[in-house]
Amino acid sequence: MKAKFPFIKSIEEFDFNFQPGLKEKEVIGLSSLEFIEQKGNVILLGPPGVGKTHLSIGFGIKACKARYRVLFTTTQSLIEDLMLSKRDGSLTDKLMDYSRLNLLIIDELGYMPITKEKANLLFRLISLCYEKGSIIITSNYNFD
Repeated sequence: MKAKFPFIKSIEEFDFNFQPGLKEKEVIGLSSLEFIEQKGNVILLGPPGVGKTHLSIGFGIKACKARYRVLFTTTQSLIEDLMLSKRDGSLTDKLMDYSRLNLLIIDELGYMPITKEKANLLFRLISLCYEKGSIIITSNYNFD
């Protein structure tokens, strides 16, 4: 499985002056990839255009260079893939494929509404990956 980044961006290219509220030290700390070793997860929240996707790709590229298995996908593409697998009877295999990744990057969670069935598939995937690998989620929603 290839990482499927939509474009190439590095952490070093990120303009922290553009986002003064972002703690550069924390981002640099995450770029050590220790969270992957600990099977931890990262959530990047904020309005469109603040660099969430840039940072997630930057972490993903670092992880690829460190020989981790990485996949970048949008939430919509991921759900479509899971729905197709459910229809053709290969859902269990597909979920297992995703759970073997060291880092799964799910971009744009919450940009499009999803049905209960699709949300359940996404929950099932995240539950399966929990403590087996790491997930980065980007979203324009906040915890409220």
